[in-house]
Amino acid sequence: MPSTFAHHLHGQLVLDRCPEEIASIIRENRELFDIGVHGPDILFYYNAIHSNRANRFGHYLHHHPAFLFFGPASAAERGKRAPVDESESRRRLAYLAGFVCHFVLDSACHPYVQRKIEVDGIPHGVIEGDFERFLIRLSGGDPVRTRLTDQIIPSEENAETIRAFLPEFSSRDIQKCLRDMKFWHNVIYARTPVKRGLLYAGMEIIRMYPQLNGRVMRPAPNPDCADSSLRLLKYMNRSLDPAVGLIEEYFAFLRGERPLPAAFGATFSYGRAYRKIPVYSLKKEREYAVPDASGIS
Repeated sequence: MPSTFAHHLHGQLVLDRCPEEIASIIRENRELFDIGVHGPDILFYYNAIHSNRANRFGHYLHHHPAFLFFGPASAAERGKRAPVDESESRRRLAYLAGFVCHFVLDSACHPYVQRKIEVDGIPHGVIEGDFERFLIRLSGGDPVRTRLTDQIIPSEENAETIRAFLPEFSSRDIQKCLRDMKFWHNVIYARTPVKRGLLYAGMEIIRMYPQLNGRVMRPAPNPDCADSSLRLLKYMNRSLDPAVGLIEEYFAFLRGERPLPAAFGATFSYGRAYRKIPVYSLKKEREYAVPDASGIS
């Protein structure tokens, strides 16, 4: 949480605010940035219906301090593991910039989402799915006709670059993660009520409806999530400048100009203080202003 469209949109909004020195690196290597904004989530799609070392490692990264990824990643970017040329270095920087975006948005939103789950009993996937629908509509799109992974390019070259930061996996493994990501999004892509009905029926048969139904895009908003979609939009907007700042700080660290940013001591998930976050009715939510910290701690 958030999901595919939210991370893609957030990355674009962050890119629009980046200084030209960083923005030019991202624009030159947009495919890698567009994958990077999904962070460890790409690992969840590897043979997604079975537990395996890829999706287990994705969960591990989400629930442990982010420095466990961003610290070792510096060795790969600096070419300490294997020498890299300027072009490859810029490709890696674009990917890392996207990964920072993923961390910032996740750490901003996850604490509230967990609190919303506990207070209102709404499943994670339902909150996530309604926020996707909300953002697509806000962006002028049709939620049930928007394909969410067209920007994911599972090329060998992209997989090889990403592998530098995930040495536990081969480039073929990474490529499969990306291909499976596109595959599963195509499976749940449902423009018609007939396909949505078939998907829901299948979920009931395998007794996974509560966990999975939110993954299928619905044409109408869920009234139980009106408050959460509005709150998550506030967190997204509040996280844009912090994301730019953290990319700048991390790039300075990669150049050897400063220590690893302390923000990476947080996880991609929620911390111990999430129960202090208020959950309001839609009426009260419209009046609520989120703190500047945006959940990043």
